[in-house]
Amino acid sequence: VHLNEAELKLFAQRGAAIACCPLSNVYFAGADLPLVKVQSAGVRVGLGTDVAGGYSPSLLSAIRTAVIVSKVHARTAGDEAQVTYSRALWTATMGGALALGLEDHLGSFAVGKQFDAVLVRCDAPSYDSVAEANTGRSALASDLERYIHLGDDRNVERVWVRGEVVATQATAGAS
Repeated sequence: VHLNEAELKLFAQRGAAIACCPLSNVYFAGADLPLVKVQSAGVRVGLGTDVAGGYSPSLLSAIRTAVIVSKVHARTAGDEAQVTYSRALWTATMGGALALGLEDHLGSFAVGKQFDAVLVRCDAPSYDSVAEANTGRSALASDLERYIHLGDDRNVERVWVRGEVVATQATAGAS
């Protein structure tokens, strides 16, 4: 979290990676990892969770927190580089694969990679109280933002791990 320019450069040169747990950073480090700056310096970063340093083991919660913390950082530090919803999702998926050195096997939907995915229903009950706003963005971008802000297990219709269905709507929220 508290890396200076020389340390960022060294991390990038050595191929070091960071597992960023945004909520844990705020709780224990009293700061946030400037994710855009760190990634722009060439350091591999994946999002993670640390239930000892937060309230949820959910990666969705880590994505949500990364976006929120970035907005607070931008306002207090005058930094214009904010974490977007798509960057947070990328950091949680492909960024995590790169950080672990598994980018040839997972992290995206590229042919030949392990198929780990969730099917998200954008008409699930957690959206009932939110009117659809026309923001001029694509439906996919709008749905991604809504899911990150409002989504939970009620939105998950199916879960695949290594190409096998491991949970369906009837079992996905039963944890």
